[in-house]
Amino acid sequence: MIANPKWSKISSALLPHQTTVDRPDLVARVFELKRKALMKEIDKNKVFGQKVAHVYTIELQKCGLPHMHVLFFLIGQDKIRTCAQVDKLVCAEFPNPEDDPELFETVKSCMLHGPCGVRNPHSTCMENGKCTKRYPRAFSETTTMDENGYPIYCHRNDGKVYIVRGQEVDNRDVMPYNPHLSKMFNCHINVEVCAGRRCVKYIHKYIYKGHDQATMVLGLVNEIKQYLDGRYIEPPEAVWQIFRHHMHEEVPTVTRLALHLSGMHRVNYNPRESLEDIIARAAIEKSTLTGLFSWYASNPDSTTFTYQEFPQYFVWDKKNNVWTPRKSGYESGE
Repeated sequence: MIANPKWSKISSALLPHQTTVDRPDLVARVFELKRKALMKEIDKNKVFGQKVAHVYTIELQKCGLPHMHVLFFLIGQDKIRTCAQVDKLVCAEFPNPEDDPELFETVKSCMLHGPCGVRNPHSTCMENGKCTKRYPRAFSETTTMDENGYPIYCHRNDGKVYIVRGQEVDNRDVMPYNPHLSKMFNCHINVEVCAGRRCVKYIHKYIYKGHDQATMVLGLVNEIKQYLDGRYIEPPEAVWQIFRHHMHEEVPTVTRLALHLSGMHRVNYNPRESLEDIIARAAIEKSTLTGLFSWYASNPDSTTFTYQEFPQYFVWDKKNNVWTPRKSGYESGE
């Protein structure tokens, strides 16, 4: 999801002769509101089904517009496995301008790649005469899945051609989108289906790749100090940090559970401590695994959970090395 500088909440608040470049604070505030609205829409109205987890990262690159990469995990029965499910949620074609002119304008202005290729060989996506994003795509009458779990979206050859940025475009240039979300938020929201482990791994790697950096050469050649990684921060990112908006979020929190044999749990110690103190403390310290055993030994009649399910109802107290029931869930019987 990328911020749209033409959002009415931004354009209506600009002073005469101002552009969005002059108001990074305004862009950051509005995008954060839109981000929250998008997450709420997906949670409340279950646009893609029942969501059980998500992870997102905010990026603010050289273009100066904030954007979000988010990965949703769906509950078992709602996982997208078939082409029919893909077609129900994702579209990669122009909508009919007569039936839905509002969505058509959003797709035409926000969901087109390029134009590139022979129409614009100097496009930023071009490398060695080819588009690095593999656009324009080949015409396809139906949606199919490749061997890696990537859907090959339907790009039908309906004979319709439109003029965008002085070039002819058709369905092959349209990026995948969800019609409901695109029409509701009027911005670039690229929706992709991850139906295989390999593409989920790629998305995870993309989300955690970190900030953009530039390599700089300073002064005379020095084998040690020749290269320095320099991170550039644009005004929108500076404002985003000043407002203390989240740059990253994972829901639910991931808890790492210890696995070990008896008496083989990890013990942290200070080298200045005496050996007797370390041994005495190691004998009474608990790991998340031994803490589980201690809980059921003290509460034999409590509800039985597997080790993997336990963190859903209990929180690991690192200070006291004990599991404590969550305020909601276990105590309320949910």
